[in-house]
Amino acid sequence: MHLPDPKFPPLLTGHPVKGKPGPFEVACAKAAAGEAGAGDVFWARDTARLDWACVLEPEVKTSRALQMHFTAMLAFGDAFGAISPPEVALQFRWPSALLVNGAVAGAARISVGPENDEGIADWMTVGISLTLKRDPAGFEPGEAPDETALDQEGCGEITRTELVEALSRHFLNWVHTWNEEGFKAVHEGWLAKAESWQDITAIDWDGEVHMGTFVTMDDEGNMLLQTETGMISLPIANVVEAGPA
Repeated sequence: MHLPDPKFPPLLTGHPVKGKPGPFEVACAKAAAGEAGAGDVFWARDTARLDWACVLEPEVKTSRALQMHFTAMLAFGDAFGAISPPEVALQFRWPSALLVNGAVAGAARISVGPENDEGIADWMTVGISLTLKRDPAGFEPGEAPDETALDQEGCGEITRTELVEALSRHFLNWVHTWNEEGFKAVHEGWLAKAESWQDITAIDWDGEVHMGTFVTMDDEGNMLLQTETGMISLPIANVVEAGPA
């Protein structure tokens, strides 16, 4: 299926990517090489998937800049909500998963470049990926019940181009809000869509399953989990992917 290329708002410049490596990997490599900078958005031509990655140039320490991980997820939530049928539910599963009607359809990614003496990274890439159409030949009925695609959830008319455009617009809006108001609005908006917030949940973290009540996220995006033995903090920094060597 041929789709028109997405149009990007001012401050963002789109770069199509075909095949492998994907947009996130290309964005990280070009940022590390000094060939991409703030506002460069890389997107996949694949019409069966949304693959979107944006390069940033942080002006704050990495511990705070990692809040962009949740900002990108929230931007996707608003973008999806604006173009999806009203009966379709979107949730976030800490730290990265995007759930559609309770099943995983995609995820957020983040990578950070080397830091200077003040703890500020040279570059950062945030990414969003989502399965729009799942190849029926690759799955048996009932296989992977916790995974889904938009076409299986009544959203088969939503296109890659629509999502790339909407996500880009909403991401700019949320970055502006974050710049003006800090993490508070992002924090509240993310938790409002969070699966298991204030409920008992089990999370596999670094090979160990933790069971407890998901109390909240702290100001850096770490999960605070109330277990039988006390409150523990699961660090968002663990999801940061290594940049190019």
